[in-house]
Amino acid sequence: MASRITDVTRRRLIEGLAAAAWYGALNEIEFLDRLYNLDTLPSTDSRYTTARQDIIQHCIANYDWPDDWIVDDERFGLASSDNALLQFLAEMLHPAVRTSLAEVEQLHTFLNQTLIHDGYEIVQVDAISGAPVFAGRRIGAGVPGSMKNLIFAADGPKPEIVFSDALNNDVRVVKNEEFCLVYDRPLAAHGLTWADLTSWWADREGLTGAPAREVSRSLYRRLDRSLGDNDAERRILRAYADRYVRLGDGIPALIPQVYLHYDPYTRAHHVPGAAPCRASAWTSCCSCRSESAS
Repeated sequence: MASRITDVTRRRLIEGLAAAAWYGALNEIEFLDRLYNLDTLPSTDSRYTTARQDIIQHCIANYDWPDDWIVDDERFGLASSDNALLQFLAEMLHPAVRTSLAEVEQLHTFLNQTLIHDGYEIVQVDAISGAPVFAGRRIGAGVPGSMKNLIFAADGPKPEIVFSDALNNDVRVVKNEEFCLVYDRPLAAHGLTWADLTSWWADREGLTGAPAREVSRSLYRRLDRSLGDNDAERRILRAYADRYVRLGDGIPALIPQVYLHYDPYTRAHHVPGAAPCRASAWTSCCSCRSESAS
C-alpha cells in the first residue's frame, strides 16, 4: 500500500520533535526494544552483526550519530511505512516512555496537528495507572471517544442500567445482569475482531485453551439465543458465521442487541412523538467504527 504520509509531513515531525528526545526517559535501546527485535535486524557497521550492537556503539558508547538518525534508517521503516511511523509516534507517548502528562498532552497535540493533513491521528485506546496509551489510525475510521461499556446480547429481561460515576460516564447493570453480556476489555486501535471477542468469551466461560472453533461455536450459540424468534436477525448472524468460516477470526466482530442508548425515563415522561430511542442494534466493530441497523 502506498504511503499516505508525505515527506513534507515527515520533515515537519522531525523539526517539531527536535527538542524532545524520541526515546523519552529511556535510552535508544530500551525504547526500540519495545517495538523491534534488535537482535535480528542487521548492523550497518561492518564491525558488528546486529542493530543492537551498532546502536550501543554509536548512540551510547560514542554518541556520534545525529539525534534524528532513526528517521532515515531503513531498518525501522519510518520513512517508508505509515504504520511503522504511527506506531513509533504513539510509543513516544506511552507512560513507560514519558511520565509527564503535560508533556504527553503537548506532544499529542503537535502530532495530531501535523498528521491531520495526511488523514491520520493519534488516539487514546487504553490507560495505565491513569495515564493514556495511544495508537495511530486513519481519521474517520471510528466514532469519537473511547468505548467504556459494551452491553449486548440479552437473552432474557433487558438489563437495568444506572450511572455509577456520572463524571466519567461509568455505568453499572443493577438488575438482570445475568441475562446480558458485558465486554469489559479495552478496545484496541484495530477495533474489536471476532478473535478478540472469542478470547474474552473463552476466559469468561473457562474455555481457555480449548480449540478456537469450539469457543466460536459456544459464543455463536449464546449470541443466537439473544435473537429470540427474530428470523431476520438470525439470517444475518448465519451469514456472518459463513463469512467467519471463509475469512477466519480476524474479521470485525458482529455483535447483536447492543445497548446504545440510556434513558432513565419511561415512555410516559416523553412528549408525544419524542419517545426514547431504541436500546438495541447490531454493531460491527472495526477500527472503532460502528454500524447499527434496527
